[in-house]
Amino acid sequence: MISIRLLVDSKTSHFVHDMETNCSSRTTSAGNHSRCVDVMWDADVDSTLSTLEQYCVPFIAVSGMLGILLAFAVFVCKPMRDNSSSFFLAARCLSDVGFLAVLLLIWVSTVFELYLSRVLVVCKALIFLSYVFGCLTVWLVVFVTGENYIRICKQFLVTTVCKTKHAKVMVILVLFVITGSYSFPFWTMTENCVPFPVHFEFVAIMVYLDSVLTLVVSGFTIAGLLAAMAVSTFRACQRRRRRSQSSMSKPAHPTIKVTRMLFAVTLTFISLSLPSHIAEFN
Repeated sequence: MISIRLLVDSKTSHFVHDMETNCSSRTTSAGNHSRCVDVMWDADVDSTLSTLEQYCVPFIAVSGMLGILLAFAVFVCKPMRDNSSSFFLAARCLSDVGFLAVLLLIWVSTVFELYLSRVLVVCKALIFLSYVFGCLTVWLVVFVTGENYIRICKQFLVTTVCKTKHAKVMVILVLFVITGSYSFPFWTMTENCVPFPVHFEFVAIMVYLDSVLTLVVSGFTIAGLLAAMAVSTFRACQRRRRRSQSSMSKPAHPTIKVTRMLFAVTLTFISLSLPSHIAEFN
């Protein structure tokens, strides 16, 4: 998707004008007129979206990076940095900042007509980084959910598994695998930053595989872990009710709050990720 966006940087400013010229020069038959109306309507929609993008992207990117950097500072402060979950969340903050930086750079290229899509190394690097940061963010969410599953459902493993050194090793390994898997833009793209004909099917497969890994596999993994945590929390509540009649008047157990929070995080993640993946398949 980013490669397509980069390629149209140099053409956007002429798109609407060309459509108007072509339609005005065509015959006025009903069929051609209908097609021209449809094309002009699409051009108007594209123009409106481009205008919104011109003003919304820098606001979202800059404000998002500032908020994420503040969260990163919290996760690396002394009381938090010894927690393995905090390390995963801090790494995710850096990944999110990287993704937003790529988005902002593409916006700068479009608005100021830098035509970065014509700079081969920059174009390939932007495609590569967008895939890496996007996939890394998703799997860091999976790791955090997995850690919370251990803390809620497998508490006897917390002291052996949930360690910062283990979290660092996992992040390094997943980063190594992701960078290797998404290095294809550097050897499958032409000078125009489009796939070589011989590699077109491979690139298409990689796009679909990215959607599977970052939406389907990760989504089902997170959903399964959350379901297990919900069942464990429900059973724990039942045991407490049987032990004490007054347990109903007590405040919610911390695990219940954690489960609710993770459900909210997961639903937000899926709802925000799903539209972009649907657009890719279309």
